Amino acid sequence: MSNEDWTEINKRLSWLGSAVHLNCDGYKLGIYRVRRTEMRDCLVIYVNGEFKRGWGSRDCEERKRFLCPIKAYYYKPKVRAAMKVTRAKQPKYIQVITEKALGKLADPDATFTWYSQAWPNVKKLKAHLVKNNKQISIIREQAEEKANGGNGTKN
Repeated sequence: MSNEDWTEINKRLSWLGSAVHLNCDGYKLGIYRVRRTEMRDCLVIYVNGEFKRGWGSRDCEERKRFLCPIKAYYYKPKVRAAMKVTRAKQPKYIQVITEKALGKLADPDATFTWYSQAWPNVKKLKAHLVKNNKQISIIREQAEEKANGGNGTKN
């Protein structure tokens, strides 16, 4: 897709309730701008007209290609700071026992990644789609149908 196409997508998704449909390597991707909170919008994706909860928890093609990866810490900043201070004061053998018992959770900076259907903006969505899909194109029929009042005729 060209930069003009991405500019068009960005313009079409600038209003609440707007939608764009893409064809990504044979998958039909529906992107909708929706209200996330009182003061924040997001882009929500549907693959082939549906979203299954299992995509976020298991390793599958849809998760890799379309869902938004979000990296987070296991611990809040205050807890991480306290863990670092405590860890510095502990004898080495206690640190080793703690690491064996807790594994990666013994690390105050341990992170995990979860996957969301919601994207914060078109720029991040574009970067992810371009990186994980070979062929991306806009499906234009639906935009033309709405412009013609849904009667299926073309000008």
